[in-house]
Amino acid sequence: MYNNNFYKDDCCNLCCNPFPNCCCQCAIGPRGPQGLRGPQGIQGPTGATGATGPTGATGATGATGATGLTGATGPTGATGATGPTGPTGPIFIPQGTFYTFETGPFEPGAIIPITDETSTNTLNAFEVTIDGRVSVVNAGVYLADVRIQLAPGSAGVLRLQKNDESVADSYYSSFLNNDTNSSGLFVINTILIINAGDTVSLINFEGPQFTIELLGMIDNEESPIGNPTSSPSATIRLVRLSDI
Repeated sequence: MYNNNFYKDDCCNLCCNPFPNCCCQCAIGPRGPQGLRGPQGIQGPTGATGATGPTGATGATGATGATGLTGATGPTGATGATGPTGPTGPIFIPQGTFYTFETGPFEPGAIIPITDETSTNTLNAFEVTIDGRVSVVNAGVYLADVRIQLAPGSAGVLRLQKNDESVADSYYSSFLNNDTNSSGLFVINTILIINAGDTVSLINFEGPQFTIELLGMIDNEESPIGNPTSSPSATIRLVRLSDI
């Protein structure tokens, strides 16, 4: 231990040796050369996390993955708006064909009764009355086509009537050619203006006073089994062309 009462001069003479009570101030010499780097100290504690940097550019799209399983069907969506109206369809033309196999004889003034109609007739457009007339349900302008097969050796005048009033007639006589083995075909083609509920019929005109018979069964000699054949003795076909 050093003496705390050591003289001041002694302190200075000793060039400021390290005594606690030294009063002198020695001059500081020049800095010596830097010493060698000491060994690295131990790593200090990790500092706080810095602020997040800006988002980088989007990377390239990766390859498409495999298709997943089909999901459950979702609920039905609301009904969409109605689309535009399509083009107009073909025009529907009411028509009907009516016939009979009656052969008579028919006295002058007698109606040739229509008894049947084809299955291709327009539904609910016509009716066959109980007395053999055709009743028209819808008013319009109609084409009327009439075919009547007169029996061989007969002559007569047949007329088409609307509401029991004659509108057209046809005349045939097999006697004109002295051919009593051939049948005669009456053909009437005319245009009729028909109101709803009007009737159309065929009549043996009473003026010439001919009682007529129509063609019935015909033996078909060329048939392998020799069966007789027949076709309607009278037909009326009506086709509606337009409104009145």
